[in-house]
Amino acid sequence: MCMTTIIRIIPQDEEGVAFYLAYYKPFRLRALETDPSAFSSTYEREVSFDDEKWRSRIMNPLATTLIAGPGNFRGEAAVPILSATTVVGPLPLSGPLDQRINDPRLKGARKVPRYSQQRYEINAVWTAPEARRTGLAARLMQEAINHVREQARDQARQHSQSRTQAAPAPRTAEDSPDARLPEIYLDVGVEKTNEAAMALYRKSGFVPYFEDREDIVQGGNTIPRKFLYMYLPVEY
Repeated sequence: MCMTTIIRIIPQDEEGVAFYLAYYKPFRLRALETDPSAFSSTYEREVSFDDEKWRSRIMNPLATTLIAGPGNFRGEAAVPILSATTVVGPLPLSGPLDQRINDPRLKGARKVPRYSQQRYEINAVWTAPEARRTGLAARLMQEAINHVREQARDQARQHSQSRTQAAPAPRTAEDSPDARLPEIYLDVGVEKTNEAAMALYRKSGFVPYFEDREDIVQGGNTIPRKFLYMYLPVEY
């Protein structure tokens, strides 16, 4: 695209809520209407949401919505959002991802135990047709990964400070502050027919770990769909 685009986070304040309702809401509904097979939700379901429902989404303390748009956008542009995703977390590791990560056959190389494992979900990924094949989706995904990495670093700093102040000098590797930093994983689900999305995630470093079937009701019809789940260990 010719225009300069920037990526930013929608703030969780009243200005952010106003922007979310005015610009992200129609962007999300456009995404559901344009590419219904890309989502586990439907246009019919979300178009009926009232403003309080949308407000609860942007104000969710575990959710961070990243958007990409024209470099000068502050709500003035006709189409201020060209690509977006929402990162949700930290969440506990569970289900098939927990089984994959903690498979004894894969854990033999670990030298230092970790006190917790956390995951962040990548949700609501969509790029407008006019912004595809420009590298924008890849940039947005990298920013989402960077956001999670920075969240993990903040946790690590806080944990290290608290242990340094409260704990005696470590006697073993397992007692050191670094030994108890959380393991962080990014988790995403994608319909198996969505080859472009799968290619984007693979390019970003995600690897498959689970397949599942999830039927949705659309226009009164039940549509069977197969999803591939992928994960990315976040180094920090």
